[in-house]
Parts: sequence; C-alpha cells; structure tokens
Amino acid sequence: MSLQHSLFTIVLASSVASSAFANSASHPDVRINCPNVSALYRNKSTNRWESNSYHGYWKSYSASFLPRVSRFTGAQYIGNTEGNISCVYVGSGASSAFPVILHFGTLVHEPKSDHGLLKWQPLKSGWANCISTSPSDCAFAPLMKKKETKKTIYDSLETMKPTHDLANEAIKF
Repeated sequence: MSLQHSLFTIVLASSVASSAFANSASHPDVRINCPNVSALYRNKSTNRWESNSYHGYWKSYSASFLPRVSRFTGAQYIGNTEGNISCVYVGSGASSAFPVILHFGTLVHEPKSDHGLLKWQPLKSGWANCISTSPSDCAFAPLMKKKETKKTIYDSLETMKPTHDLANEAIKF
C-alpha cells in the first residue's frame, strides 16, 4: 500500500467521522416564539390543532374537543443542552377540558432566562417550564441545520490531492 493511498484512507475516515457530528450548527441568537392564539387552527378531519407559523413546524399529537383556543398559558422544554419545545393553550370557559399542546417539529437549544428578560425556569431533571400568558416571554433558539452542499466527500478529498507527484520530486538530483 502506497503512502498516498494510506493518507487518502486516513483523511477519508476522519472526514466521515467528523461529518457525522457536524450536521447541525449552533445559532442561539435566532429566537422564535410559540405561535400566537390567532395563528392556530383545528384540522377538521383529525381534530388536531396546528399552526403555519415557522414553516408549519407546530402540530398537536392528540385530538382535541376544544372548539376554540382562547389563550396561551406557557411552554415546556424537555432535554438537556438540546431538546424539544411544547406550547400550552387553553379554551375559553372550558376549565375541565384538556389543554391544547403544540409541539415544535425540530430540536432546540436549552432555553435560558437571559437576565430576567424571559420567564424560563432553571432546568431540573431534564425539564424546564415557562409560565406566561405571552408567547414572547417563552422565546427559544431552534437548532439550525448547516446548509448541505452538492459536493460529495470524494470531491472534497480530490481538492486535497497534491498537484504533482512527490515521489518523482525526491528522485531528481
């Protein structure tokens, strides 16, 4: 096995290993909120609540008997440094009805209170709550995916190849 082939194999193995962990980028500055009550609608065929806010990532997984959602009551985070967000809404005059819980369809960073500007409670046993009637008090940062390129790993390795043969250079006197 030649030295050039060995180096190619090592570079290929390390590139594949590092790319497996580099599929998401950290953008904690980008903050979004739970949808406003006015942005919610109930799918009549499934009786599940949804929102088109933020590319339609918001959906409830349980059917609901509430004919109308009247207010936001808070959000809940489940995870450690990365996890999931759920937003909680209730209907008017239906104190005995189950709340509507919308789930955000992608991972998020652990929300922080940011010097009292947000109402996130500290993380305890993988859970954090934000109790508020305003969705802006419960802002969070989604985990953004890095933009994928059309290049394959072989295209990337091709650019690392030496432009001339190093073995022939060493023989010349």
